[in-house]
Amino acid sequence: HLDTTINKINTEGAAVALNDSTMVFTSLRTDKKEYTSLDDSATGIKRKLYLAKKAQNKWQFKGEFSKLLNDATQNNGNACFSPDGQRIYFSRCKPNEQSEMICAIYVSEKRGQNWSEPVKLPKEINDPKYGASMPSIAIDPTKGNDVIYFVSNKKDGRGGMDIWYSSFDKKNKVYKEPKNAGAKINTAGDELSPFYDNESRSLYFSSDGLAGLGGFDIYRVTGNGKKWLDPENIGRPYNTGADDIFFTISVNRREGFFVSNRKGGTASKNSTCCDDIYFYQNYEYNSVPINGTIQSTDPGGPVYNANIEVYQKDIKTKEKYLIKTIQSDSAGRYTTELEANRNYILLVKKNEFLATIDDISTFDIKDSLMINRNIIVAPKPKQALRIPNIQYEFNKSDMLLASKMAIDTTLLVLMEANPEIIIEIQSHTDNKGSDVYNLKLSQKRAESVVKYLESKGISAKRLKAKGYGESSPIAANENTDGSDNPDGRALNRRTDFKIIGDLPVELIDAGEKDSD
Repeated sequence: HLDTTINKINTEGAAVALNDSTMVFTSLRTDKKEYTSLDDSATGIKRKLYLAKKAQNKWQFKGEFSKLLNDATQNNGNACFSPDGQRIYFSRCKPNEQSEMICAIYVSEKRGQNWSEPVKLPKEINDPKYGASMPSIAIDPTKGNDVIYFVSNKKDGRGGMDIWYSSFDKKNKVYKEPKNAGAKINTAGDELSPFYDNESRSLYFSSDGLAGLGGFDIYRVTGNGKKWLDPENIGRPYNTGADDIFFTISVNRREGFFVSNRKGGTASKNSTCCDDIYFYQNYEYNSVPINGTIQSTDPGGPVYNANIEVYQKDIKTKEKYLIKTIQSDSAGRYTTELEANRNYILLVKKNEFLATIDDISTFDIKDSLMINRNIIVAPKPKQALRIPNIQYEFNKSDMLLASKMAIDTTLLVLMEANPEIIIEIQSHTDNKGSDVYNLKLSQKRAESVVKYLESKGISAKRLKAKGYGESSPIAANENTDGSDNPDGRALNRRTDFKIIGDLPVELIDAGEKDSD
């Protein structure tokens, strides 16, 4: 519990770290009990953004954060910073004509040591009928755009206050129409205080509609947009039977803040009347460094400026979420850090190479251990390649079970790792039977492979079936003496694939599909 230079008898909240020794928070800052109000609509004293500094491991109040950001006629607060620290988003609230407290979100940019005049976000986010508050900023790893998560009771929600999100289009300088974050997060109750951790691609939020210890509890859920894994209650000591909200993580990732009205705070009326700020240190946090090189099979040597997309993977659902993107250096080397006790996928991509997937687990990794993982990539082939172990029912187009398993471990993996490539499935026969019959049979066999890939989730736009019959042998069907050549015929009865084009695709699903 932070001391009384910070926690006064009324409400403090929304503490967020600017760096490891600087914290910005919200306060209705007074020692006078007559100013306590549930909606903070009392005249005279307004919420403002304040500053605290840490020295010798103790947080101390240091005054108003910025007079330019604090409007004396409104309640100001609930600030968050963009990950690069160059933008601050915060709320301003005031009563409307019906005496309802309506909030709006503003943004200000860093200008040297100062902040620019705050700009109110457009009506797509700040609906004057419902309002918006408690912003948190995620970064879209694919385009670097801000994605703003916020709280609103706007229509078409799931009940009470819900968490919504909107992406900022840097190219056109517009915010997209907000979307509800979905049923994995939002309930018939209230959801508050989202905090998006860009490092783990996890959203922390508080809810009184999910099973918990009482009041508002803090939850963590991994994902983005409307696509999430199941939320988990982060448990004690963060959560109690009181209201626990505004969980945040500091820059060093081993400490942070949350807000609670639990017993033991600085209270004006009763032991649980008012929210106070609490500081925590997470001694269980463990990160795992990983490094290695990206190398080419042909002509060999390092691959520089390769994009390495780091995904977190859920073992149960098989879903994956893009955490961050890094690049190999001029010597093909890369380095990053992963959280302990997680499953990850590294997806290595460069234009002229086939993308390659590597699975990494950080379970049971000691804090001092570094993972070294060298990854080999192959140039995109210009010629057709054989899909090994593809067999069919005799004289039919139906694939054998072993053939499906072979596709699952080869071509399907390739298609999933390279979501842009368009391929032609090429089926060939030997010369037994008529030309017309073999052409039809090979076409049906190619189509059966395409249908199987479609059943596994590969878009039909990326697949083309082509039967070549007996027209393109790679070995002799008969020996020079006219006798049958069974080995040659076996080579000719094959299924190949060839890359014939590319589709423009996004690296990550922006969350258009609802999680329920």
